Amino acid sequence: MVDPTKGWEHLWKQPEIIQRGWHRPNPEVVSLAQRLYDAGARRALDLGCGPGRHTLALAKIGYSTAATDVSPTALTHCATWLASEGFRGAICEADMQALPFADAAFDFVVSYNVIYHATRAGVVKTLAEIERVLRPGGKLFVTFIGTEDVKCAEYRRKAALGEGIEIEPFTYRVPNDPEEDGDLPHHFVDEAEARALLASFAIESLVAERQERSDNQGRPFVKVHWHAQCQRGD
Repeated sequence: MVDPTKGWEHLWKQPEIIQRGWHRPNPEVVSLAQRLYDAGARRALDLGCGPGRHTLALAKIGYSTAATDVSPTALTHCATWLASEGFRGAICEADMQALPFADAAFDFVVSYNVIYHATRAGVVKTLAEIERVLRPGGKLFVTFIGTEDVKCAEYRRKAALGEGIEIEPFTYRVPNDPEEDGDLPHHFVDEAEARALLASFAIESLVAERQERSDNQGRPFVKVHWHAQCQRGD
């Protein structure tokens, strides 16, 4: 039985999962982090760090880095990986909707493929927490899962068949999905919804990242995530 309060814990316990690209930071995140560091940013938070790919990338650039997740296995891997590379960070288990940091504690927050694992109200609360811990003028890189993503149609179909749960419009769960993360809520967004959720930030960039893939039977499908770069107001 998957414990949704522990996020991807059931997946991070499988070493082969981490090797499926989860050691490679997103180049867009690294490029932005370097530009911000060069401009004077020094304190960064990797919210929903998983095994630590962006935590380590931030540390290598020179940031004083904190990292949070709800998965104990992920946090252990993150801390061990940092130490093996000669770095340290403030690694802690924390709910994304109640971050254990002071107001204005960070210059830069990264949350990659994380905050949409909630209801819409949960996403709103998480973004409010991010805004709280960012300094005025601080930057955010955040991603959302798109309504065009294959999971949206699949989860809607399963909900109609009674194999999944429609929590609210565009928010679904598919219980008993140990191979994936369907047991966690997924709140899917289009561009208008992404902009509405980020209304309290100044959006500097909002782009739909599409990946064309094929399943084991060669059938094509599309992965769609919205990538947003934002700034907290002064």
